[in-house]
Amino acid sequence: MRIREILEEELRTEKKLLNETLKQLKKAPVKVLKVARSKKGYEYFYFRDKPGTPLRYIRASEDSVLRKVTYGRFLSERKKILENNIRSIEAALEIFGEYDIDAIKKNLPNVYQRAIDRLKACTDGDMKKVVIQSENPKNPENLRIECSNGLMVRSKSEMTICEMLLRYGIEFRYEMALEVSVIKVNGDGTAIMEKKTIYPDFTIFLPDGSMIYWEHFGMLDITTYRNEFKEKIPLYYDNGIYPPKNLIITTEGPGNRFDNLGVKRIVEGCILPLMQ
Repeated sequence: MRIREILEEELRTEKKLLNETLKQLKKAPVKVLKVARSKKGYEYFYFRDKPGTPLRYIRASEDSVLRKVTYGRFLSERKKILENNIRSIEAALEIFGEYDIDAIKKNLPNVYQRAIDRLKACTDGDMKKVVIQSENPKNPENLRIECSNGLMVRSKSEMTICEMLLRYGIEFRYEMALEVSVIKVNGDGTAIMEKKTIYPDFTIFLPDGSMIYWEHFGMLDITTYRNEFKEKIPLYYDNGIYPPKNLIITTEGPGNRFDNLGVKRIVEGCILPLMQ
């Protein structure tokens, strides 16, 4: 994973924590806490809303008040740290050089930018000519989302996977037919081997002639996705296809959230090393 992406992800996290801290501070604003000790060694806590206002004694039974006052100061300190972290990360991002082709292209003379655009247009055009669409006959009307190479897929998450594979020049097919063996048990207890055709979301071709299969199941908290998962995964295992050997499985979280950065990690960490 690249350093800039780590910093950007951390910046998003810090900003989210800061927003949550500010919300909590409204419920537990910062107060001035004082403590006094009696001759017998007992401690007595007092607080004031702000400097200059009268002190209020916190009775021994008012643990909730003491907890709120203490938590308010804790939140105040956390706010300072988060704000400093955000400023530091933003400063680091400003001086951190980006070295991918798009970033470097912006600094090239115009003639080179135009040449890159022409080469890209030629490449994209060639890719659209040779792209092979899904072989899956099931619900072809759901193939509604077009990727940059002209491939039609069923979801934005699948489009994200497709675009990442294209970005790294990885050869693949979408929903290509795969024949697997299925063991069927008869009523008398005997078993026979049958053939069944399934359609992995992505079939990735490796230089040594082997293949990696990538299945994206959407949200497993939805019954239809969960049933498909339960039915399909055992078929893969029974036919010697399983992670991390030659099967990649991704899903979506609640609210259709999909980890786009996670897709990049999978491609760079699991697939690219096998393309050498």
